[in-house]
Amino acid sequence: MSDEMIAERVIDDAVRVDYLSREDVLSSLVIRVENAYPFYDLNYKENLTRVVNFIEDRDTYLLGRTGIFRYNNSDNSIEMGFELANNFITRKPDKSIFNYTIKNI
Repeated sequence: MSDEMIAERVIDDAVRVDYLSREDVLSSLVIRVENAYPFYDLNYKENLTRVVNFIEDRDTYLLGRTGIFRYNNSDNSIEMGFELANNFITRKPDKSIFNYTIKNI
């Protein structure tokens, strides 16, 4: 779809579910993101570990599909968010969930 078609569809859907009225929309912008999904190669884990170690610090942690480049669904991302919150609440020294294993329920 063209940028204009995408913007119109989003606006139409937002109006349809009563999120906003068309008059509320002053402009729109479509940003196309390359490499939005994980791409695995032979050095995937090593390269991603270096990136995570560079970005994560005492105040910044990555999680979710785009945060740690892991195929998962929304309930897995929510579970990861709870785990990260728990790491803060329990004052876990290593709060990162980069190596977190999704629980099978």
